[in-house]
Amino acid sequence: MKKDKIEQLLRNYGEVLEFKPKSKIISPDNSAKYFFYIQSGYLQQYYQIKGKKFVFRLIEPNDFCESITILRGDKNNFEFIETVSKVSLIRYDYNKVINIINTNLEVSNFFREILEDFLYAQEMRIQKFLSLKPKDRYLNFVKEDHKKFGNFSDNMIASYLGMTKESLSRFRNRKS
Repeated sequence: MKKDKIEQLLRNYGEVLEFKPKSKIISPDNSAKYFFYIQSGYLQQYYQIKGKKFVFRLIEPNDFCESITILRGDKNNFEFIETVSKVSLIRYDYNKVINIINTNLEVSNFFREILEDFLYAQEMRIQKFLSLKPKDRYLNFVKEDHKKFGNFSDNMIASYLGMTKESLSRFRNRKS
C-alpha cells in the first residue's frame, strides 16, 4: 500500500538511485536533507560512538529511512545509514516534500500516518528493549522478525538486540 501511495502522491518529486552493498547513504560528512523510500534491498541504521557500532534499525523494502537529526538541521555527529545488499531507493528532497505537505492535505495525512506508525514501532521496540531480558528479546525477534535472518548479518542482529554475537549464537543453538 505504501509503495502505490507514495508513487501516486509524490510522482516526479523523487529520484531513483541504486547502491552497492556497504554504501553509506547517510554519514557524519553528509548534511543534505533527503529521506528515502526503499524499493528493494536492505539497510542498517546505526550510531558509531567511540569506535563502537550500535544498530538501531534494520530497514527492509517498502519502508522509509532518514536521519531526523539532519532533517531538523542539526549536525550529524555519529549516525549512519548503510546498505547491506544492493539497494534501489527513491530519494526525496525534504524541503520540496515539506512544501507539498503544507499545501496538500492528502499528502500531509499520508506522512502523518507514516510518522505515527514509525513512532509506535519505535516505542514498542524501546519498551521491549527495556523490559525484556536478552533471551526474551531474541525469542521475540524470532517470533516477530524472523524474516530478517538471512538478510542481515548476525553482528547486525545482535547489535540491534543489544547483545553480543556470541550471545545471539548461544540463544540460537539452544534446543529449549
